[in-house]
Amino acid sequence: MSSWLRAESLVEQQHFCLRVLKDIARCSPQNSLGNSLRNLRKGGGFSGKSSYTLVDEDWACPDEKEPWLVAAVVLPLLTACLCASLGICCYRAKLRQLRGAEAEPQVPNPLAMLPPLAWSVKPLIFSWNSRMTAEWPRGKVQKLSVSETAFELSGRQFQFRPGQVRHFTWEDGTVQTVQSIHKNVVWWSTQHPHPAWQRLRWVCTPKCQVENHHDMEITDSEGDGYRCTSCSRLRAPGKHWYCPQHQVHVCPVCAELPPEMPTLGLAAAYLVNIFPPLARSATADENPNFYDICPTLAHGSAGMGYNRTCPRDGRPNCSIVDALEDAHSGKVTHFVSWCWAYSLNNVVSAFERWLQKSNEDPQNVFLWMCFFCNNQYRIQEEATQTGSDELREIFESHLVEAGHMLVLLDTIVSGPYLMMDVPDCETE
Repeated sequence: MSSWLRAESLVEQQHFCLRVLKDIARCSPQNSLGNSLRNLRKGGGFSGKSSYTLVDEDWACPDEKEPWLVAAVVLPLLTACLCASLGICCYRAKLRQLRGAEAEPQVPNPLAMLPPLAWSVKPLIFSWNSRMTAEWPRGKVQKLSVSETAFELSGRQFQFRPGQVRHFTWEDGTVQTVQSIHKNVVWWSTQHPHPAWQRLRWVCTPKCQVENHHDMEITDSEGDGYRCTSCSRLRAPGKHWYCPQHQVHVCPVCAELPPEMPTLGLAAAYLVNIFPPLARSATADENPNFYDICPTLAHGSAGMGYNRTCPRDGRPNCSIVDALEDAHSGKVTHFVSWCWAYSLNNVVSAFERWLQKSNEDPQNVFLWMCFFCNNQYRIQEEATQTGSDELREIFESHLVEAGHMLVLLDTIVSGPYLMMDVPDCETE
């Protein structure tokens, strides 16, 4: 066996196997193996460089009493030798392969270094740890930074109360409770007596999850459509969520768009009851006009919006309406046509009479007046001269959103006023 394992060539291994077969044939001349080998006596042989001629005398068995015993021992041994030969050949081939691989330089797989494909990573539609756009009382829309336990609004912190259902309390004591969550929208309910404030929604900003979680933005695609990464459907051009860094799109069906920021107006109750004493104190005049009031309350270092962040451009200094407490402003309900040359007393008394006549609730009437709602700091900084066409466009947009217009005149005869014909608007 050891001599066969040391054989270096296939011919030598064949020689060894032949000798083993001859020994088996001697012990069993009657069997088929012996008969087959006798047929080789006339010159037949194995392929290779050597051949063998066998004669009948070579097959004489010294002991024919127990031929099966010898065959039972030798045949398994021969099978084991053949299996070992095959194993050694495989081992040598594998060894040559490994030595060749070690000699070759290692080339890194470029695919392993690539980031995951954007279309294969689904965006995160909803999470409590995100930015949300919230519907707020008085028709407002607020930008919130929300976490699992609280949210921040204009520098103020509101805590979610512990319990089975997430909820928090307004400053006036109203409790707002989560009603349901669908896609990226949280629906809230309240028991507030005002019907419009009993059901509010917060819209979560989706996050792109390629590389790092980051907020997506809103884009208005044109031309060809886009494929939504969330639902994999082709969508027509239009507003949708978008990550420009990784070309990730989310359609409004998979993630709703946030509500538009409304135009804010001044509460009529604030104009009639709170503003007059402030104006008289700032100007040291019992009946100033609004040109006199502007340098002291609308802009300058003493202005009400001084050093407050403007929610529209994020820069310091804002309009009066953006600087007021939450209860004193809301989504505009009435557009006011008037002049700054009017005196304070005339303006206040005119609104008092209108409120009494119309039976409107002064807490729920929000007036768009350029003095209070335009950012006078920006007008002073930019010092732009607005043309008549641009002025008409700006006023029309606010007027259409309000839906109602109040015309304020100090005198009908030769009074300074501006009238515009705007469709779908009621004039009072």
